[in-house]
Amino acid sequence: MAASSENHLQQLVCAGCGVARPVAYEAFNHLGGLVMRFGDCPECGAPDPSMVEDLRAGEIDQALSDAGLFGRNRHSTFGGFEASTPEQQTALKCFREFAETARPGQWRTLLALGGPGTGKTHLAAGAVHAMRIQREVQAKIVSVTKLVAEVRATWRRASELSEDDVLHAYIQADALALDDVGSVLGEIEPRVMFAVVDGRYQRQRPTIITSNLTAPELQAALGVRTYDRLREASRVVVMDWPSHRGRA
Repeated sequence: MAASSENHLQQLVCAGCGVARPVAYEAFNHLGGLVMRFGDCPECGAPDPSMVEDLRAGEIDQALSDAGLFGRNRHSTFGGFEASTPEQQTALKCFREFAETARPGQWRTLLALGGPGTGKTHLAAGAVHAMRIQREVQAKIVSVTKLVAEVRATWRRASELSEDDVLHAYIQADALALDDVGSVLGEIEPRVMFAVVDGRYQRQRPTIITSNLTAPELQAALGVRTYDRLREASRVVVMDWPSHRGRA
């Protein structure tokens, strides 16, 4: 006797990209039981086994918040990155490989350098997204502007956190993406960056760096000691194509 089937739509959260989408599924009777076969995720193309029901939505939402993924970054996934040139495809491949293999106990860095609007933050957020949702690696992303602001906030008399408390949270993360490095003027960024990078270097924690600066400019901005640690076991990806922002 042929199995009877019926097509439906259901709001699901993809374990591959963490995005909630209406996903088509087929429900049919088989050997006296109800079987549900889901289609691929319309956001990232993850196949049926990666689809999970709304029951995990709250858990995934909390994981993304803990990872520092807010606003636009919350929905930045590898599937949403436009890779139409060989250079963009290479950048995407490098970030995917990092997200799939980076682990605590192995010092390695991925340095993404290039002008504004080329997708560096998108790929860094996508890597953190993938590590958190697909591998349950305790990855985080933070802009250097936000990191410095958090450190400065501890200088207030009413602060309940010390500077060491703030730095420790980023030093201890399984994987960390430091976004827009070299964007803060003054002496505080080099000091904070050395504390975080050296702390992670000593603990062997993989790290992503994005910057609008060239390699020589980044070395000058951070200082030789910090840059030397970043260059050990590093992969440099130059993303110097035209900005995606403002295009029709």
